[in-house]
Parts: sequence; structure tokens; C-alpha cells
Amino acid sequence: MNNEQLTNGKLASFVQTLPTRLIALRKSCGLTQKETAKLLGVSGFAISQWENGGIPNGPNRQRLQKLFADIETEKPRQATIPFDRHHEPKQYV
Repeated sequence: MNNEQLTNGKLASFVQTLPTRLIALRKSCGLTQKETAKLLGVSGFAISQWENGGIPNGPNRQRLQKLFADIETEKPRQATIPFDRHHEPKQYV
């Protein structure tokens, strides 16, 4: 989904739920902010900002949307596999 396709309502919803979803995903996978940042190709500071209500820019927002879409389309037990420390992580950069 590109920026043009992201309506104001969807953007508001995404931004509003991002901190909770990102924290829950990161913690369920046992990852630090730094490890999560590496998977997404951003700084640990960016993860901290997003978890505290900061709004990611277009390319980073697209990476996060893809990440959440990938997780939501997998079975719950398999959802952590891309981030499991015992498997090769899937990169979102």
C-alpha cells in the first residue's frame, strides 16, 4: 500500500494502533528495540519513537504495514518465526 492509497482514516487508525501493536509484537518475539530496529533497517531511536506515538515516514510506514500484514496472514503459532532468534530473521528493509 503506497502513501496515495493510505486514506486519512486508515493512516489515523494505523498511527493510533502502532505503539501497542509494535510493542506487543516485539515483546512476543523476545526482541529488544535494537534487534527490532535491525530487522526493519532503522535505528533503535526510531523504534522508541514509534512505540511512544511517533509517526513513521512513508517508506518506514510501508515496511511496518508489510510486517503486520505478514504476521496477520500467518497462523498465530507461526507468526513469531520470522523473528525467532533460532531462525534466520526475515528482513523488512
